[in-house]
Formats: sequence, C-alpha cells, structure tokens
Amino acid sequence: MSAKWMAVWLLGGTAALAQPSSQGWPQFLGPQRNGTIDYEIGPRAKLVEGWRRSIPAGAAGIAAAAGRLYTLGSDGTEDLLFALDAATGKELWRVGLGNTHNDALENGPGSTPAVAGDLAIAVGSACRVTAVRTLDGQIVWQRSLAEDYKSRFAARGGCSMSPAVEGSLVILPTGASAGARLVALDVASGKEAWASSTLPNSLNGAPGLASLGGVRQVLYHHAKPPGLSGVTGVRSDSGATVWQIDSPEGMSDTTPLAVPGDRVLLQTWMNTTLVETGPSPRAVWTMSELSANGPPPVYRDGHLYGLGGNSGEFLKCVELNTGQVKWSSRQYRGSVLLVGSTLVMLSESSGFLRLVSATPAGYDERARLQVLKPGARTFTPPSFADGRIFLRNLEELVAVEAR
Repeated sequence: MSAKWMAVWLLGGTAALAQPSSQGWPQFLGPQRNGTIDYEIGPRAKLVEGWRRSIPAGAAGIAAAAGRLYTLGSDGTEDLLFALDAATGKELWRVGLGNTHNDALENGPGSTPAVAGDLAIAVGSACRVTAVRTLDGQIVWQRSLAEDYKSRFAARGGCSMSPAVEGSLVILPTGASAGARLVALDVASGKEAWASSTLPNSLNGAPGLASLGGVRQVLYHHAKPPGLSGVTGVRSDSGATVWQIDSPEGMSDTTPLAVPGDRVLLQTWMNTTLVETGPSPRAVWTMSELSANGPPPVYRDGHLYGLGGNSGEFLKCVELNTGQVKWSSRQYRGSVLLVGSTLVMLSESSGFLRLVSATPAGYDERARLQVLKPGARTFTPPSFADGRIFLRNLEELVAVEAR
C-alpha cells in the first residue's frame, strides 16, 4: 500500500479528494477491500439513473477499472464473465468459465471478479479459476480448485469465494478438506506462489487484506467444529500464520474487516466481535447489535456503520472503541458502502438506493432513488467508480450517477 493510501486508511477515510480515485473498484469490497473509496459526493448531490441493461442471472459483484465493468452471470448452462463499458453499459466481450454448478443454477455464480493490471480473474461456480485479458477477453491461464485442491465446494454448493489481489498475487481459499486451504497464485501465470496447509477449514467466502503490526496480511475467515468460525492473520508474502482467534459463538462467511489500532472485526450470524490482533489476540468486546448480513460494516472517524437486527433490517452507527450504538434507523436489509463521508446504501427487497451522511449525530438521509424492482432478488452490494454507483440483481445491471 502506498504512503498516500496508508494515510487515508489510518485516518479512517477522512480525507476527501475532489477527483475520482484512480484505483476504481477493482475487486470485492473495493480498492482497499474494506467497502470504502476516497471520493467526495457533494452534500446536495442527487441520484440520477445513467443506464440499465439486462444481464444473465448472477449473485456476483461488479469490479470496475479503467472505464470497464466486470461481473459474472449464467445462461442456465455455462458461467460467463462479462466486460461492459462503464459509461454506456455496452457489452465489450464475454467469455465462458465452464459449466454452471447444479447448486448455482437458480442464482448464478456468486464470486466477484478481480482486476490485476491487464488481467481479470474470475472464479466460476464449478470452481475453475480463469484469468483473461481485459482488452479482449482472451484466456491467459486457468486452474481448477476441484482438480488441484480437491475443493469440497465442487461437490456441494459450488465455489463462490471472491479472489483477493495483492501485488503480483491472487489469493483465495480453496475449500480443500485437507492440505492447501489458502493459496496464492502468480497473477501472470497462475502458478502457485505459496500454499498454507496448517489452517483450519476455509469458508466459501472472500478473504480480507490489511496491514497489521506493519505486516501485510490476509484475513482468513476459518471454520471449526462445532459450528464456530474465526479469523487467522496470514502473511500475504509467504502464507505463514501470524495470529489466530475463534469467535465466541456462531459462524458466518462474512469478510473480516480491519480497523485502526491493529484490530479486526469478526462477524457471525449471532454477533460481532472486535479483535485486538498480535501475538496474543483477544476480544475487546462482543455485541449482538451488529451481525453478519452480507458484506461487513464500513468504518469512518471512530465509528462503524452497518446492518443489524433480527434480519439485518436496521442501519446502525456503532462507536468502535466501546461497541455502543449511537443511532439506529429501520431500513430494509441490504448493504452499505462508504464513499468519502457518504454512506451508499442499497435496500435489497425495496430496491431503494440511498445516500446517508456518515455521522454519529443521527440518521441523515440526503437522497434516495428507486433503482431496482421491489421484490426482485439481489445478493450483490453496489460498487463505485468515477462518480457512478453500479448495482445489479438477478435480472439487470444499473448505473446511477451521484451529481
């Protein structure tokens, strides 16, 4: 991470640039893999639909880089990786990723592709990893998690883990029952750079990335019987374990979130725990006001903003150091991004997109727009790049401008 972006991370995203980030939204949860991007939406901005287009069914998120969008869908037989023009929605190319897993036929593939330089890396539901040229969709290399690592997800569920790009490496859990459960592949060739075989079972989710104690680490959300999950800090350059802790109770596949002070947020479907990392990791607090309901909360200026309640129907502001809820507003279940000082929230069942001030003073909604058809199924958090919000359900993809 550059000094510039490290400073932004340490300040919790308080800096506001007048121009879009050149990093775009190249992978799951954005450039820093924490659901935030450094771009300031004006306080009087309105939400205006730019374009929409139909797209084959998929629960995959949308990666955005260099004026292009990348996402996955299924035609009912085969998984497909699409490249679209971000300004117009025009399809530029599509490439097949292999058969759609039987368990993914209803909702389509669920892995968000990642962009690394001139390559886009995608994980199909049948557990094949494919790297293609962003220019024309030509396949550069492929690896099979089913064949190479005996992924248990190939037999049941299908693979939906979203790869993490770290420098020249693409890192992802394999779903292996034994052996290499987390691997790093060389972006250019697909060859294995390192593999970690001492970790607990992996979950079918997306790992996090962070600098903790001055060390770049993969935040690996692991599973342990009986029905517990936890997080392991793994060196991104070697796969060596740095620290590990289990959840007090419950499990989920939500991506662990790094927050200032070398701490990590671990979420299960029952509660949220703030973990102090290091040689002797410990739980700082555990609370049930926030729980895993998809992507993790976002962080700004000492506070977390995320979904909680019995079914994730409340948007909440929580003080990071204490776990105290500062305010709560009833919404439909959905997901939240942080764009500068603005929360971008998509309500899944209602299809409303909202702009909300990221402030502990209270819920302050600044704009809203009915974007997706109410009741249409969507499992995908929005993405943001170059002043546009991109969102999709199982039927269509929409670009909305904040201006």
